[in-house]
Amino acid sequence: MPARWESGLYVACDHVGPHDWARFYTPETGWLWADCSFGSSARRAGDEERRRHHFGNLDPWRMVANRAFQAELDPPADGIRWDPYDNQMGEASVDGRGLDVREMRRAVELVEMREV
Repeated sequence: MPARWESGLYVACDHVGPHDWARFYTPETGWLWADCSFGSSARRAGDEERRRHHFGNLDPWRMVANRAFQAELDPPADGIRWDPYDNQMGEASVDGRGLDVREMRRAVELVEMREV
């Protein structure tokens, strides 16, 4: 079964943070989503409806940042990358080297959430 990985940000009214999920392909439906983390936690909680939702659907509070593992940056990095895998939270470099988390100040903030 063809499958691929995606990552980006998951947003809830009380949380914004990086998250990964999968997509899988069936000839009958095309590409669908599967969030193994959320689906498994729903299973452990006994919430079968939520577990089934996360196998084939995805909640609308996602921002896709990556569809290719270890994709090149644009503009290209000027040295060794700090996060060469999926770059969900952004990167910075100085003098040809990537800065690690202790050398950067960054914040992710949910400014507004509204029903459309």
